[in-house]
Amino acid sequence: MHFVLALTLAFSATPPAKKLKVVVHELATQGGIPADNGATLSLQVCQELGTLNEFDVICTDELQAMAEMQQRKLDLNACGSDDCLKLIGELSQADRLITGTVGKLDKSTVLTLNMVDAATGKVLARASDKVNGGVDAIVDRIKPTLKKLISTK
Repeated sequence: MHFVLALTLAFSATPPAKKLKVVVHELATQGGIPADNGATLSLQVCQELGTLNEFDVICTDELQAMAEMQQRKLDLNACGSDDCLKLIGELSQADRLITGTVGKLDKSTVLTLNMVDAATGKVLARASDKVNGGVDAIVDRIKPTLKKLISTK
């Protein structure tokens, strides 16, 4: 009797849903914000997305390592076209890409994030946030902006 119950439980347990694989692409910078700030914020976006436990997350540095391992010559910093984004999706076998920008607008800093379908290059969702102050002020708005982005997909 115990064996039958254990066997029934083993077969009735549903497997966990497969998480989408998401690549966080390096954020472009605008309005005089240095490129290294965009790279740093990209890593922060990647880390915060990982804490939400909704996706398998790949950061740009991991993608660069994949590209080098496969001996591809892919300049991730210059990748902005749909074809290039699709290539990143193929290389990483990702379902979605996170792209975006961080820029200055007068005395404000604006963070804009996009969720892109890796197979088609189509933008599926957009979210943005603005704070008064410099780049350091936007860091606390990354997670809420990601949650807004995810809720609109």
